[in-house]
Amino acid sequence: MSDRLVMAITQSHVTADVKGNSRHICELMIQARDVGARLIHLPEAALSRYVKSQSPTWGSVDWDEGEDGLIRIINRHANLKYGLL
Repeated sequence: MSDRLVMAITQSHVTADVKGNSRHICELMIQARDVGARLIHLPEAALSRYVKSQSPTWGSVDWDEGEDGLIRIINRHANLKYGLL
């Protein structure tokens, strides 16, 4: 077993489309695994968006889709068996 850790640092799409964001994150996770990464780092708020201006109010955020997206990412993470930051 190697003492080396390969880490993928990503820049994902971060939009108001939470479902699209979660799909893109899952694609990045697969790409990272395919190049030998054992740990992946994603941008802050990569799933939900990080600019308040993308949502007129917090009530306009689809929190259920955010939860579904997080579950999608967790399931992908479990299948790939590596660290996620």
